[in-house]
Amino acid sequence: GQHHHPTQRNWLYELSMSAQDYLFEPAVGEDVNNDGIERPTLREFLAHEDGFHMAFALTRVTLIDQAGAMAAVMLASGIHPREAADFASKVTWGMVSDPPGLGGYVKGRFKLNELLGATCSDDSRVDVVPSDDETEDVGVQLQDTLVPVAVSGFDLLRLKGVNLTRGCAARAARASAGFPGLFQPVKWMEMNSEVQRRWLPDALLIDGGITDALGLNGLSDHPSQKKKRIINVVAGDFGCIPSGIKDLPKGVNAESLVSISIVGTPMCGPWAMENGPVAVEMARQAMASMMDVPMERGTSRNHFVLRVDASKFRNT
Repeated sequence: GQHHHPTQRNWLYELSMSAQDYLFEPAVGEDVNNDGIERPTLREFLAHEDGFHMAFALTRVTLIDQAGAMAAVMLASGIHPREAADFASKVTWGMVSDPPGLGGYVKGRFKLNELLGATCSDDSRVDVVPSDDETEDVGVQLQDTLVPVAVSGFDLLRLKGVNLTRGCAARAARASAGFPGLFQPVKWMEMNSEVQRRWLPDALLIDGGITDALGLNGLSDHPSQKKKRIINVVAGDFGCIPSGIKDLPKGVNAESLVSISIVGTPMCGPWAMENGPVAVEMARQAMASMMDVPMERGTSRNHFVLRVDASKFRNT
């Protein structure tokens, strides 16, 4: 809403300042293929005046398998990137281990909502303001974040993927992170639900990666006549050929796509949660080292690929 605009300007300024180490001057390097097609660096792509859209995902199993949703809602809510990274890297098994769960080993509730600046109870409903006879806590809402955000989930009731653009941001992130069998499915109530049937959810959500492995589906829920410049960041490998512009979800009007794969960081599953801070620092250093490297050509003229190997930064 309009009351968010001053805060949004302040947050965007802080975000830009946090990136100054990487965005001073575009480097001039070996940025042309043998076919004469320009290959920009990541620094140049980020510094473009038209900005960019981001999509986050993980392609390997971790404790929070769709941690891209957690990153997205924290950044969209105005949390400084370094603070968000610090929080995400220090999630412990004890923070989410609350057995027994219904339909999963644990419920998986943790304090992301506190970091977002408000609480969000398990019974809160989209677009409902607490009244005298309704004691629901309504936390930071997806529709009120400082920058637009969409979170993907998989609905067990309809057996289909869904994109969440309205409702509690913390619960949306928890739903998208719900690895099947490990985490209890998250009850989701839509804004048009009748109060009389609150006991029956509109959706039971688990890991959005089931139908949205690269975290790109949410971009289709933010249509724009102006073509998007998209950066798809994946923790893990794309495989032989990363998805190109023609493979983007229906409705995504893309001008260009940068596919970034970060590999070589230690696993951070339930058995190795202490690797979180190390993995984040390795990824940060590896990304910084690749800012001026001309990106590979992808599957089309405006598709570029950056493969980031963080393994050499393990002991730095």
